[in-house]
Amino acid sequence: MAQYKCVPVGSLVATAKNFTLETGANTYQNIINQQASAGWELVTIYPVTLNKKSGCLASIFGKGDASATFDMLVFKIG
Repeated sequence: MAQYKCVPVGSLVATAKNFTLETGANTYQNIINQQASAGWELVTIYPVTLNKKSGCLASIFGKGDASATFDMLVFKIG
């Protein structure tokens, strides 16, 4: 029976001061290679957005809703 594993890659990759496309690609490559060496096979990459509604107090002080976007790498073994 196959097992699946989800590994999030945070948005911090793209917001780092010295971010380049090469840095971002290397981050993904390192995660994929690390999981592959443990026997996991990459199945897909999904973009995920999480939204959090601001509470009553935050709304009073003009804080809006918050959201975070990241990629979810899905691996399979077996």
